[in-house]
Amino acid sequence: MLAVEKPVVMFSDVTPPPSVAFPEELFAPYIQSGRLARRNIVVFTSNSNAPDMRYFYACSGEESRMDRRVKMHRALHQDYEPTSRKLETKIG
Repeated sequence: MLAVEKPVVMFSDVTPPPSVAFPEELFAPYIQSGRLARRNIVVFTSNSNAPDMRYFYACSGEESRMDRRVKMHRALHQDYEPTSRKLETKIG
């Protein structure tokens, strides 16, 4: 991502996160410098009662792509909208 080969990435982890604050610790300097933007959301997946934290990161100038990914994940995991091959392809 830092080589700008992928403009948007997503990580997920159970909530509360383990003692290591991955990936936030690693990306913090890049967020502070403005090179990366971040959005975090918490979702409840259909196959688990535990909340799941989603960490989205985008290169500067690619925030709209990240916001679309956040919207897709919320639609699937919060609004329980049905998935499709097209949607899965967009998410990656």
